[in-house]
Amino acid sequence: MSQFILCKSTKNLKNYNFVKLIHCAENERFLRKIANELFNDEEMNDIWFMQDFDGLFTLAQRQYGIVTFEETDVYLKLSKIYDLSETIILWYGSFYQDLDIVNIKEQFLNEIQKGIYCPSGMCECYLRVIKQSE
Repeated sequence: MSQFILCKSTKNLKNYNFVKLIHCAENERFLRKIANELFNDEEMNDIWFMQDFDGLFTLAQRQYGIVTFEETDVYLKLSKIYDLSETIILWYGSFYQDLDIVNIKEQFLNEIQKGIYCPSGMCECYLRVIKQSE
């Protein structure tokens, strides 16, 4: 199982626990391969990787029933990341090749909530955000 979030943004995402992929040593070869596949060889200097993405999801699972989804760190951070990013690639499970495409913020956050609070207890989420032109 793997879990990662990559996004394309010209904004500085360091305050949200992201590092630029070009500076990322952890799983560097794997993440660069995926970024090249999914971002279609776009400028790698604008691709960011979230550190400890797994911790963000597991914390939200532990908080289920204690706080609303909108009060979780995963909601607060990813809501902001949606606003700051052009494209987001997110998977929390086994496969990154078959991602559901979403293009509306509410849909993005709803899919994350469904993945975290899955009745089976298995947390899975596979999303590719392609924003609509404003």
